[in-house]
Amino acid sequence: MALRTGVADGQMNPPMYIILGSLYEVQDYLTLANIQYSDQFLVGNSEMIAGWDDELRSAFMEAVAEANHNAREHNEEQVEARIAYLEEQGMEVIRPSEEELAAFREIGQPAYLEWLGERDIEQRWIDMALEDAGMSGLLD
Repeated sequence: MALRTGVADGQMNPPMYIILGSLYEVQDYLTLANIQYSDQFLVGNSEMIAGWDDELRSAFMEAVAEANHNAREHNEEQVEARIAYLEEQGMEVIRPSEEELAAFREIGQPAYLEWLGERDIEQRWIDMALEDAGMSGLLD
């Protein structure tokens, strides 16, 4: 409703959520900035898992890693088809160059990391997220 009434000029979501929410009906542009990292995670009962023998726990953790890999791969395979669908619905897709993305990162990343630091998030969680995203160089 905020997009429809003009209260908001835009929103940030991957193509799948733009489709699910029919946001293409009120949003004219899609910028493929690739600035949001989505973790895949599994929530489980740590006491139960701790009670398993090493072989079962190891097999379970391998299955979790494989499931996460497969889910990420499947989602990535669908992105281009979803973008094409949004274009068919009338959205203009903007594909920034590598240079434009690098300039955006140079400005945005320090501010975002500073903002995270102000949110009382333990540094270890930030470190793990950056490592998982392949961006542990930002920790230096």
